[in-house]
Amino acid sequence: MRWVRIFFTIGAVVLLAVTAFSFLGQAIDVAELMANFRPQLLVAAVLLLAIGLLCWSRWTLILAVLACLANGWPLFPYYYPAAEPVAAGGDVSVLVVNLQGRPTSAAALVEIARKRMPDLIVVTEISGTAEAALRELDALYPFRAAELRNSPYNVLLLSRHRIMAYQFVYPTTGYLPVLDARLCATQALVTTETDGPPCYSVVALHAARPLGEGNLGLRNRQMAAAAGIAARDRQRPVLVAGDLNVTPWSTAFGRMARTGSLADVSLGRGIHPTWFSRFPFMGLPIDHVLVNPGFRAAEVEVLPSIGSDHFPLLASLAFAPKATQ
Repeated sequence: MRWVRIFFTIGAVVLLAVTAFSFLGQAIDVAELMANFRPQLLVAAVLLLAIGLLCWSRWTLILAVLACLANGWPLFPYYYPAAEPVAAGGDVSVLVVNLQGRPTSAAALVEIARKRMPDLIVVTEISGTAEAALRELDALYPFRAAELRNSPYNVLLLSRHRIMAYQFVYPTTGYLPVLDARLCATQALVTTETDGPPCYSVVALHAARPLGEGNLGLRNRQMAAAAGIAARDRQRPVLVAGDLNVTPWSTAFGRMARTGSLADVSLGRGIHPTWFSRFPFMGLPIDHVLVNPGFRAAEVEVLPSIGSDHFPLLASLAFAPKATQ
């Protein structure tokens, strides 16, 4: 039993060291990547805590409790109920989908769109073939913003709301776009845009994958550009949506939220893993919807798989009262 206690104590030391290292993301790239696995580190800490109780290893218990607190505290805001709950429904619903470039996924997306009828669909990793398959939705979604290039990071916006203007900006390279769009929550012709409801801004992107030389910097610059657009349009409701290739516990995510005055719609509603989610406790929330104070989140859910390696994320938003914007 003594060697069993020593073994698990060493495991607890390693876990606590990894946890401490994961908080150094501001200075060390590898640590920033490790922070994305905060829920998994918490699960490991809870398991060690249970083992420490079973074999009554004092040091395993102490170290596991510290690891639980360190990894659990960043997750706490996602399970603490929102102070001002918003009624179900909302003014703008947005579906975020990474198609993984598959036409079969596009066909499944058509079925979801017809069934759930979100106001906006932000599609990432879309090929030309998949884009053509989505033409079946033209009658339901008469407005679209697209600039498809030979890139796995293409972004497409389908909208039931009138798109007043849009542009794709390229803050890093010619294959990493950020969509900057202005919409009004109507299909009718709008001659005068307002700074507040029913008009709002949409920023959509598929951020670069953080693995590989220089890719972390490319991703962070894309996210900084999205935050800059949100800050520019702070007088109106703004939503940022897409595959950000980062979890909420990354320093890059926090920096983006602070710069753009943005909040994750999942706060107070639990964690919504969208990638690698077929495996219990392994999914990561890397597809996101963030909003500025002009919006309040009403509902958030992860939808069933459509054949991509990402699960769709659906969020319902309500315009916030002017006094709170």
